[in-house]
Amino acid sequence: MQDSREKKQCLIFVRNNANDTADRIEAYAKKSGMKVVETIFNTDKKAVERLRYYIERDVIICVLVRDVVDISMELNEIKAVMTLAAEHGISINAESRGYEPALIIFPGETVVIDEYGKRIVACPTEDEAEEYIREQEE
Repeated sequence: MQDSREKKQCLIFVRNNANDTADRIEAYAKKSGMKVVETIFNTDKKAVERLRYYIERDVIICVLVRDVVDISMELNEIKAVMTLAAEHGISINAESRGYEPALIIFPGETVVIDEYGKRIVACPTEDEAEEYIREQEE
């Protein structure tokens, strides 16, 4: 039996009542050859718990979001989810970044996460993180 991660399964996580956003991200996922396991609308704390459930069970290769702030307005909660995803090799890809791995800015650092959910580098500013990405692409 084929491993579920080999099937390129993803999860879509969007804000409450963001049907148009969910449809747009789902179209991107299908165009990219990914199977959408579930679309979670962030209506309450249980939504983030479901997101964690999928990450912890390694049944997806990535989480597609409009922006990481759709996960939570609490910076520490976003950091916890992104750290958990990185520990499981799952990337969180943001539509706002052209579906590139999400950047998250913490007081004093900007962390770049690769497409496999691994922490690449932490830089003091967002500009330095963007410069690092450009240098790596050259």
